[in-house]
Amino acid sequence: MEFVKRRHNWRADRVYVRDDRGELVSLPSEWTDAVPDDAFVVVARGRAPFGVDGLVVLSALVASLAAAGGSRPEAGLRGE
Repeated sequence: MEFVKRRHNWRADRVYVRDDRGELVSLPSEWTDAVPDDAFVVVARGRAPFGVDGLVVLSALVASLAAAGGSRPEAGLRGE
């Protein structure tokens, strides 16, 4: 891809590039290296207590427990 320009359109920071076919493509600047990484993301990188895979497994577990427990899935959380 060939960088063409970067500009702000309708409050959006966009980067324009030419793709392999020579067509002009507009991308959010956050998807490119035209802007520095978010400082929070850099500092927190790799330090999240839960990963996506673990959260998906947890979600399935909660859904299965709720289905098995009837209409009051929150009851098991309070020890009732």
